[in-house]
Amino acid sequence: MTALAAALVLSACADEMNGDEAAQDTDAPDLEEGEELSEEDLGELEELLGDQGDLPDPNEQVVDGEFRGEGIIMPVPEGFELDPTAFMQGLIAAVTEDGERQIAGQAVDVDTLPDAPDLEELVEANSAQFGEPASDEPVDVSGAAEARQLRYDTLPAQMEGQSDLTLLLIVADNGEGRLAVFNYVAPVDQYDNDEAEATLSAVGFDPDSSPEAPAAPAPAPEELEEP
Repeated sequence: MTALAAALVLSACADEMNGDEAAQDTDAPDLEEGEELSEEDLGELEELLGDQGDLPDPNEQVVDGEFRGEGIIMPVPEGFELDPTAFMQGLIAAVTEDGERQIAGQAVDVDTLPDAPDLEELVEANSAQFGEPASDEPVDVSGAAEARQLRYDTLPAQMEGQSDLTLLLIVADNGEGRLAVFNYVAPVDQYDNDEAEATLSAVGFDPDSSPEAPAAPAPAPEELEEP
């Protein structure tokens, strides 16, 4: 189940919230307090920002407040924008400008994963990662043969000074070898369950597109032969 959890980015909802510094590019130059950027560092930073600016903009695929593609249908309400960096990793993630709320979704064809898991195993993987949900009930999802909705009332903050999070999660199976995960996450004191459920009621499988297969792991380096 580790492969499935990685493929569906089940923990991305927490990592992307509240301006998570851990999600920033690790190639940016490190500075000690009071130290200024050198000309070389400035060049590296400009190159890094330039590369990010060249990413395709998934917001161009949003029509009438809805994204269709990568095997899923997901609402993108007013005030939310899709994250190009997450999109390049196969995750459709819409975040508010202040980073306080996020809607995300991802689909995967199980035959591209080593263990070919089913929906029940996906639910168990979530319990292993997030703990027992406060609620777990079947829901109707467009294009799904079976779907479950789980709510986790309090997920610990990822970094000191951040708010604990409430997560509403849907896991779905289209009955034809494709699984999907959708979530709505917000700080505990800002979470509105009616709003979250209404938002996720519009998610579904897109019959006209397919998710990209998870990237194959890099091969292990070959041992050097002694001369």
